[in-house]
Amino acid sequence: QRPPTMTSSDNLVTIHFHSDHNLNLDGFSLTYHGLNTSRTCGGHYHSQVGMITSPNYPLNYPNHRTCEWTISVPRRQQIRLTFEEVEMEMADDCSYDALEIRNGQYSTSPLLKKVCSRNQTVPE
Repeated sequence: QRPPTMTSSDNLVTIHFHSDHNLNLDGFSLTYHGLNTSRTCGGHYHSQVGMITSPNYPLNYPNHRTCEWTISVPRRQQIRLTFEEVEMEMADDCSYDALEIRNGQYSTSPLLKKVCSRNQTVPE
């Protein structure tokens, strides 16, 4: 089984290969593609640990952008989301820029939380 596809957070990636003194196998082959960050947005994640950022992060995200990410982990597990930083345009009712966290794989799944700033959320 292959590792999941991953996307860097900026324009540089370092890949380090290390082998020990024991068994030698065929190794690996990978492909890479440069992505226009103003267009990269959303996706499906199937790994146990990952990071999701807004387009262009840590720079300003673009106007009029809608992104949707789906995270899937093995059955009988739950997903814990930990926000490292939240800085978005604020409105009392989160009507400007916001993240909707939904309990399920669809944009119509039950709403868990709507996040619009570090200290501001709309209750479930």
